[in-house]
Amino acid sequence: MARRHIVYLRVSTRAQDTESQKTALIERVSQFTEPYEILEDVWTGKDTNRDGYQKMLSLVNQGQVISILCWRCDRIGRNVQENLKLAEACRARSTDIVGLADVLRLLSPNGQLIMTILSAIAEYEREKISENTKAGMDNAKKAGKIIGDSFCGYIKKQAQLGFLWVILRRRCSFRPCFLGP
Repeated sequence: MARRHIVYLRVSTRAQDTESQKTALIERVSQFTEPYEILEDVWTGKDTNRDGYQKMLSLVNQGQVISILCWRCDRIGRNVQENLKLAEACRARSTDIVGLADVLRLLSPNGQLIMTILSAIAEYEREKISENTKAGMDNAKKAGKIIGDSFCGYIKKQAQLGFLWVILRRRCSFRPCFLGP
């Protein structure tokens, strides 16, 4: 199979979309004469158990990738060790990683340094976001607020604040604790 470029897109949630990343990356990869493939994930960058990422890694390991184009390094992942493993696999097969917004080219010595630094920053950001989210949830619990939209088999309706409605599929296990013996 012919070597190709990979356009890798990732967002963390379904509420986000990859269109802004895709537009710029397609414009860039269209300048090449070789074929390209678009791989897209909607998942956290914390781990590499993502379909698009795994396919990209497999193609790199098979020597079928000329370059990986991404918007920024943190779109590939937010885990320094995993990013460095991918970078090493790419270097061993002369596959470049190009971060468009980062102005990064992995195969240069500066690119290696910048990728390592940006991966560390991305992992740090992920940890801080997680820490802040947990702190916010803890504070909300202490204030007696319900986190999310369901509470012990009941759901709070937006239109009728102050009322809890039974979630039918859960009522059997939770209802007795509210109604007594």
